[in-house]
Amino acid sequence: FLASGVLGFYSFKNIPFDQVKLYAAKILTWLFRVEIDGLENIIKADRKLLIIANHVSYLDVPILALLLPRHVMFAVNTEIAKWRIVRLVAPFTDTFPIDPTNPFGLKSLISKLNEGKTCIIFPEGALSRTGKIMKVYEGTALIAEKTKADIVAINVNGVETSPLAPHRSNYCKTRWLPKVRMSISKPFHLPNTSLKGKEKRAFLSQEIYQKLIHQSYMNQSKGHLIEEIYQSKARFGSSKVILEDITGSSLDYKTLVIKMHVLALALKEKVKVKEKTHLGILLPNTNANVVTFFACQTQGYVPAMLNYTAGKNNIASALKTAQIKTVVTSKAFIEKANLEEIIAHISPLVNVIYLEELAKEITIVQKIKGTMIGLTWPLLKKKNLCPKAPALILFTSGSEGTPKGVVLSHENIISNIRQVLEAVDIGPNDRMFNPLPMFHAFGINVGTLTPIFGGIFAFLYPNPKHFSQIPNIIYEKSITVMMGTNTFLAAYHKCAHPYDFNTVRLAVAGGEKLADETRRAYAEDFGIRILEGYGSTECSPIISCNTPLYQQSGSVGLTLPGIQIKLGAFPSRENAFELSVKGDNIMLGYLLSSNPGMLQPPEDGWYHTGDVIEQDERGYMKIVDRVKRFAKIGGEMISLSQVENVIQSCWPDFQHGLVTMRDDKKGEKIILVTTNPNAERSDLIHAINQSGLNNLSLPSVIESMSEIPLLGSGKIDYVRLKTLVHNLFDNNEVADIT
Repeated sequence: FLASGVLGFYSFKNIPFDQVKLYAAKILTWLFRVEIDGLENIIKADRKLLIIANHVSYLDVPILALLLPRHVMFAVNTEIAKWRIVRLVAPFTDTFPIDPTNPFGLKSLISKLNEGKTCIIFPEGALSRTGKIMKVYEGTALIAEKTKADIVAINVNGVETSPLAPHRSNYCKTRWLPKVRMSISKPFHLPNTSLKGKEKRAFLSQEIYQKLIHQSYMNQSKGHLIEEIYQSKARFGSSKVILEDITGSSLDYKTLVIKMHVLALALKEKVKVKEKTHLGILLPNTNANVVTFFACQTQGYVPAMLNYTAGKNNIASALKTAQIKTVVTSKAFIEKANLEEIIAHISPLVNVIYLEELAKEITIVQKIKGTMIGLTWPLLKKKNLCPKAPALILFTSGSEGTPKGVVLSHENIISNIRQVLEAVDIGPNDRMFNPLPMFHAFGINVGTLTPIFGGIFAFLYPNPKHFSQIPNIIYEKSITVMMGTNTFLAAYHKCAHPYDFNTVRLAVAGGEKLADETRRAYAEDFGIRILEGYGSTECSPIISCNTPLYQQSGSVGLTLPGIQIKLGAFPSRENAFELSVKGDNIMLGYLLSSNPGMLQPPEDGWYHTGDVIEQDERGYMKIVDRVKRFAKIGGEMISLSQVENVIQSCWPDFQHGLVTMRDDKKGEKIILVTTNPNAERSDLIHAINQSGLNNLSLPSVIESMSEIPLLGSGKIDYVRLKTLVHNLFDNNEVADIT
């Protein structure tokens, strides 16, 4: 309306039209504090230009019409063309009403583009109902293919919270004059493909969708975790409840930021200045764990999440690797989880802080000061908030058999959260259930931090193995999004009442391959389609996933926006490649036991996953093998080299090799091949227990052979060994003795 008023006034004064548009654009830019990135890409593009943009608000049309440096033509849905706001900006632009399902309308638009027009299309055909990119009509890809025009993707961010966004109810706070950011891609063309007919149209539409979500991801903030939590608080409302745990306590944004600053002041008194680098956290899935995590961030500590199921020796090794001198835990947790032996083992190595004792020592002054800081922090001058600084350490087993630390930055974590939220349709109206421990990347980054930064309620549960209790909790809490490994999801299915998952609309599987039986059982018994994803701790963690819009059973989906992939040769398998990935979500580097405290960054920013994939022409990936010597059992990563070392110490006079096979219950099982003809399982059980390894490390099957195949170098030929074992299984000559 304001733009139209300016137009009328200056037309009356006989001001040239270009000058009128300039004044209107300046007013719009000033009102909404518009920031534009990539405007030069519009200028450099060919005269025949097709612009694709997201569509979340009635403001989109005037913003694009006034701020782009070209006279543009809008191809709009025939119904949208009737809107008053579209007619109001008609003097600044041309509109071309079009029915996306009518081929004759598309032909007319193609002719306009071929004449050299610059055309803007909203590929979704209507306003988004979620604030995210929805279904993309095939007409846009057809126009691009027929005209061979340059294509530019634009994302307008911020307007989804304005009163002119009809579906702003997805957000808690309406902003009358929100800050607007516009991101413009470089010109591109759709890729060539050998696909034909319907498959080709579907693929090209998928490419349009991928470009839109990539540009949306590029237009998102990726700052320090503390900055991001305050932005989420402002975006979704300070009183929005985002966390609840098994104790019945809940946290809204306001309470969370106050508690984290109060605890930070208390921790500051207990942790020596010279120890401020890495601080261990040994806690279950509770609100206390989340508050402790963010308290560390406010004081500049880097929280290291310790795996309390890894065994005392691995925990001690992790402490040494990351140079951790202080560990925060809870007496109640230690008693309930029977971790007294672990505490006794690490107490001589580190200073152990118990939250119960720390809470008693918090003074009134600290409470008042922490509350004031929590409420006024956005007004204070921020110092040392570097997004590229370390923010989190998680531990995973290395090929050398000892834990190695994966160091993730603030940017790594936030980037992956933005990538997930752009690709998967989850939002502030959802309710998530997270039973996965926070010492796993899936549990902390996807199950905990993603809900916090996405305005999504999350219920934190401390033990994913409570198979009979969990379905009922999902029912009672009206959960809409659940997650887990195949092992856990299969177990929940067996214990669930048919109505327990009545409110669940999305189930996400990761950590291990999703079994066809589990996928089919959920679809048939609950009407739920499980979406399988794939990731790695080093990638913060998600690399690819299936989504409600684009999914293929048996695959791990398409790569997330902002992630590059590189396929290396893998000679042991035809049409398969070793996967490497690069992006903002890739770790800062490893901490290795051989060089404690020293960061080893990935080479040239590429992370070599060690996984072998097949990829079809549409981009869907399947994980078909693994180069690295790990087993994934029940979602846990087991180092085969480490287990082999224990077995060698048990039977030092013989040779031993471990391979894995698919297991319907736990994802994989470990097969031990040994030259010891008298190998007894009882000896292995004793050796594994003495070593402090996880019980999942125990081989399920023992097979004796006269000799183990070797390479020319004298090392075990695991490819041949695995083939031998698979042949034995196929001939039913090996029995599972679990």
